[in-house]
Amino acid sequence: MAFDVFKLRDRMVGEYRDYVESFVHIYDERIEGFVREKLDEGELWPDAVLQLNPAYEPGPMLGDLAAKGELHWGTARFFGEDLRLYRHQEEAIRAASRGGPVITSTGTGSGKSLTYLVPIVDHVLKNQPERHSVRALVVYPMNALINSQLEALESFRKENWPGCPVRFARYTGQDRDEARNAIVNDPPHILLTNYVMLEYMLIRPAERTLVGLTTRELAFLVMDELHVYRGRQGADVSMLLRRVRQRAGRRDPVSIGTSATIVTDGDRAERRGRIAEAGRKLFGIEVPPDHVVEETLQRVATVPVPEGRAALAAAVQAEPPPPEPEAVKGHPLAAWVEATFGLAAEDGRLVRRTPLAFEDGLQRLVEATGLGPELCRSQLRAVLEAGNAATLPSGEPVFAFRLHQFLASGGSVYATLEGPGVRALSTEGRVYASNAGEGEPKVLYPLAFCRECGQETYLVARVREHDEERLVPRSPLLNAPEDEIAGEALFFTVEHDSLWGEDEDLPDGWYEPRAREPRIKERYRAHLPEHVWLRPNGLVSRMLVGGALEGWLQPKPLMLCPRCRASYDLRETSDFRKLVTLSQTGRSTATTIVATAAIAACVRTLVSSPRHESCSASPTTARTPRSRLGT
Repeated sequence: MAFDVFKLRDRMVGEYRDYVESFVHIYDERIEGFVREKLDEGELWPDAVLQLNPAYEPGPMLGDLAAKGELHWGTARFFGEDLRLYRHQEEAIRAASRGGPVITSTGTGSGKSLTYLVPIVDHVLKNQPERHSVRALVVYPMNALINSQLEALESFRKENWPGCPVRFARYTGQDRDEARNAIVNDPPHILLTNYVMLEYMLIRPAERTLVGLTTRELAFLVMDELHVYRGRQGADVSMLLRRVRQRAGRRDPVSIGTSATIVTDGDRAERRGRIAEAGRKLFGIEVPPDHVVEETLQRVATVPVPEGRAALAAAVQAEPPPPEPEAVKGHPLAAWVEATFGLAAEDGRLVRRTPLAFEDGLQRLVEATGLGPELCRSQLRAVLEAGNAATLPSGEPVFAFRLHQFLASGGSVYATLEGPGVRALSTEGRVYASNAGEGEPKVLYPLAFCRECGQETYLVARVREHDEERLVPRSPLLNAPEDEIAGEALFFTVEHDSLWGEDEDLPDGWYEPRAREPRIKERYRAHLPEHVWLRPNGLVSRMLVGGALEGWLQPKPLMLCPRCRASYDLRETSDFRKLVTLSQTGRSTATTIVATAAIAACVRTLVSSPRHESCSASPTTARTPRSRLGT
């Protein structure tokens, strides 16, 4: 039984929605309806984005390059003589072998690691592999990538050439002193590390010997996942690489970078120029734009895209293809799917099309054919599922697609300082209401809601301007640091339906226990609701003013809900347990819900399958996933 990723998406979104709605209780019916409407529109779970993994243009096999003398025979043996490269891999390997800097910017699953491992191994085999010294330093942003790459290299050695003289090792914080000493005493040819450990190698006295060994014969300096290094971290890593190059002395190592997502907009010349500029800033050397390697793609469909309303409608109404490669590639609707979700032509080349929401693509098909949405939906899904199930001789699916579902933790509800029946509402953190119209602008303030009764309260801060008091919006995060709040943090609750009065009874814990007459404890007096009137621009008045909004001010932390009279102890300085906003989705809990939904769906598929097939990816599809639901 096939695994239905579309049903999985619906189940995950449904369970996530149930979770979000379970802790959002709102007293005001108008705000309640507004929030429900936004949730129905997918405010926190937009339509899933469908992206096809394109087919890469094939290049030569490693054995062919070795036969021509372009690679050492041992390089082909180590990685596999019958390993067929993609065209962009071939271009990157040739560029690195020529000795110039090269940056490979291709998609996920395009084999970027081979673009630097092949020339590194080839260099070692051609230059006295029996001499143990570090020839390549490969820097990763996280240890998980290091461990994965080390495992892949070990697999190549075990399966293809157990006696290969090329040696490799990792150097991370998880390795003990014994591993570090082993590297110092018998250096590997390829050292895998992260930028933090590379920094330690340069500054810690204990690593001085290792630094000398690493840079003495360094021929390759590789940075994987370049797009990770940006901002302050990017500047720090850039300076770190300059110090490494300086320590390398006269030997100028070949700089290689890889990334899947450096630049996506602009034409090819603009992209390559901007990628080259990013490489120049990071490595501190000139990177010519023609040294930037992009992916080379090819079409899978063997038939043209249907043109015209009648032809496309006939393609939709045709019987979906069986999960066989030639049947899928020859189906006209598959050609339309590839052109809509997968590929676009640019300057005579094929490039990835910008990811498109599945529902948007469906709407295009409905409008282009005039057919019903349910028919178009079912036929689209049938073609995608057939293409996902049909495998090519390489083991990859004909249409490896990904369904990206983004789940937001939520923002906040914002409202103007007006009466409950007329105030403007928004979920966007703008300063002014868009429907303010003429006259004085109306400021939007974030709202929080009592966890007990759902009463809304404005999150405000009091500032003094000359002789006036004004309330300004403060952070929608209830526990935002005090130094991020301009002024005194307060809560403002609108007087409505006889919410509160000057003579209201206070909680028993607020009074002195042995006083002859009721007397409020000194430390609670500052938390008594303060009767005020507010103009829409936030100006405060302590007497009735025409057009002003009557309500009650309370300082932070909140000690009392005027609606339900829920009270709190002064030791409870956090307002998180008292109030809730849409932005307070628990990340760990939400992740657990999403993961549990995915596992449950996989188990149901496994149990219902007559052959009890596994839902896990095979080794081939683990490198190039057939379908993925991204969160």
